[in-house]
Amino acid sequence: MKILHLIRHAKSSWDDQNLSDKQRPLKQRGINDCQLMAQLLNKQQGIFDCLFSSPAKRAKQTINQLLSYSDQQQKVHLDEELYTFNSNNLLHWWQSRDNTYKHITQVGHNPAMTDLIEHLSDEFIGNLPTCGYAQLLFDGNHWQDLGANSCQLVALFTPKQLKHQF
Repeated sequence: MKILHLIRHAKSSWDDQNLSDKQRPLKQRGINDCQLMAQLLNKQQGIFDCLFSSPAKRAKQTINQLLSYSDQQQKVHLDEELYTFNSNNLLHWWQSRDNTYKHITQVGHNPAMTDLIEHLSDEFIGNLPTCGYAQLLFDGNHWQDLGANSCQLVALFTPKQLKHQF
């Protein structure tokens, strides 16, 4: 059994039109959402065991913000392949992971994240919002066997949900 922890980057800023898409930073709202989500994510077993992120500034800032509220200090692996908006590319990335990992956390972008969750779980979520978290349970031993309807969506949390709880 393997567990996929999927986190969409937090809310980013469009204020500086001179920045490339990869260089856009988080807005203050995104930073605040990370603090809120960190309270929940710190309770998820294995979430910080193996971390991968898109190299986009907003994705790196998201995982670094989440880690700043954790007592775990883990290395974040930046992977250019995760700077994608295509779920087929994202699925291929997941299928090529090392099978020794049981838990993998990936920070990335929509629409790839939403489309991948829906493809793997056959659950319609419509949209994984910024700083949203989804946990998928894969009842297999080899990442390469990930495919349509191969996972169960066991958790889906958003900053908006948590704002109503706290």
